[in-house]
Amino acid sequence: MIRKWTLRGLIFALLTLAVASLPLVAEDSATVQVGWTIESTQTLRILGSDGPGGREVAHTFAVPEPSEADLARGHMVREDALRLEARSNTDWVITARSERATMGASHDGAYTKPIQDLQVRADGGAYAPLSRERTIIARGTAGDETVGVDYRVDFDEAEYRPGDYRATVVYTISTP
Repeated sequence: MIRKWTLRGLIFALLTLAVASLPLVAEDSATVQVGWTIESTQTLRILGSDGPGGREVAHTFAVPEPSEADLARGHMVREDALRLEARSNTDWVITARSERATMGASHDGAYTKPIQDLQVRADGGAYAPLSRERTIIARGTAGDETVGVDYRVDFDEAEYRPGDYRATVVYTISTP
């Protein structure tokens, strides 16, 4: 047993001496560069929903029957219609788009409500009419942020007909 420890100790001492003297013997040097890429990770979620979220989330907005005051004013507003939670490790934008070109037809079929009558905004910004094309409604930096979304529905008192109007709005988070 003593010989094993002594032999091991001797081997250890020789290796230590050899490694310690390497810099004294080396004439050439090398530079090593290490690089990596961190992929962007982004998730969007509708607060209060059971869904796990993802890069896209959808919200169906059923347009309430307008009051006489809404018709006279020409629009109704639903503030904080939903809240989005954005999580990202890089700068981000949130876009909104509609799945369809209309919000549906009136009960009598005489009127079709265009999707552009529905406008959306985030955190008190400017309203943007919806279309099937993506429209940027919010911007942010890396981290977690909650974004409040408001809807505005325009009405033409002369053309309006009661109906079951609704729109599915698709929200997408991406890098700018």
